[in-house]
Amino acid sequence: MEAVVSTQSTWKQWYQRRVHGSSGINAEYMGLWGPNGEWDGYASKHWAGLVKDYYQRRWDMFIETLVMSGLEHEWYLDEHKMFYVPCMDFEQAWQHARGNYSTEPEGDSIEVVKAIHRKYRDPLRDFCDDTIFASDEIT
Repeated sequence: MEAVVSTQSTWKQWYQRRVHGSSGINAEYMGLWGPNGEWDGYASKHWAGLVKDYYQRRWDMFIETLVMSGLEHEWYLDEHKMFYVPCMDFEQAWQHARGNYSTEPEGDSIEVVKAIHRKYRDPLRDFCDDTIFASDEIT
């Protein structure tokens, strides 16, 4: 997803607006909402940079938590202690950090989508209706 959204300037301008404090973009509204950040994902945005540095890291933390619950805690999962607290710490630190994000598009949308298509076409054939893959026009 990061590769696709990075090709469009529309999905890259958030950082410039955030840094300059214009257009209502505010660090507190990028990921956490509510008095204590309890409305997680309320207004999530899939903008370039956020996908890679915010949402991907949160997914990594979630998967790591599940693996650790199985390996070290015999599948016991205390969501609050093992995931929500560390995740909230990460999210709050991210909101107050100043990343270095480009506002210029990277790559060509069509070429990125073609590459994704080539990568996943064959593995997905086993799970999808054959009519979805009837056309070989995208190569």
